[in-house]
Amino acid sequence: MENRADGESVTWKWIKENQQIPYEEFTKFYTDLSNFIESQREGYFAIEKNCQAIAASQNILLDTFPNNIYNKFLNCEKIKFEYGFTSEQTEEVFRSKHESPQ
Repeated sequence: MENRADGESVTWKWIKENQQIPYEEFTKFYTDLSNFIESQREGYFAIEKNCQAIAASQNILLDTFPNNIYNKFLNCEKIKFEYGFTSEQTEEVFRSKHESPQ
């Protein structure tokens, strides 16, 4: 290790080259990571659905009696719901209104 001087993160390179990870540990880690990501996505999806429902109910309230009469004077804008984040592929599908399998 002392004679190695080939740039940044020499220690990290040495660890990566010389430390073997047992297959069972790697498999367990990957399974745990996949389960964590799935649970976080489900939580984010629930938040997005809740936000969309709030926006829809607010817009319905603005259009129903007697709020629609008040809104003629107050001129409250409807909520335009937008997703928190999307991929470029998803944006293209939303824009073109067509999804083709890949």
